[in-house]
Amino acid sequence: TDVMTPLGEVGVFRALSDGYIQLAGPSAVAHLGPLCQQFYDQGAKRVIIDGAEEGEDGPELIGHAWFQAPDCDGAVHIAAGEVSVGDIVTVDLVDSFCYELVGEIVEEGEAE
Repeated sequence: TDVMTPLGEVGVFRALSDGYIQLAGPSAVAHLGPLCQQFYDQGAKRVIIDGAEEGEDGPELIGHAWFQAPDCDGAVHIAAGEVSVGDIVTVDLVDSFCYELVGEIVEEGEAE
């Protein structure tokens, strides 16, 4: 990935079984977008909806992809839609800011 951390170069892998790993994320915001694209390319298109909040452009849904811890990582911000807290939806990631991602809900057959 050419992204370095105190533990070495960031690698993006899919686990095949349970086990223990050491994790370290990028220390520069500029590295987040390319890494998120690699996660997305490996199938990180599903987001669990955790809640809703008032954003700059009105109400928005807040969710987390499989690679985002709810208490310490960024979130996926999605324009309000007809979903409920706890729903798992397919999204296209369309933008990022700081450690946050922006997604749009898509129908199952429409995901790229």
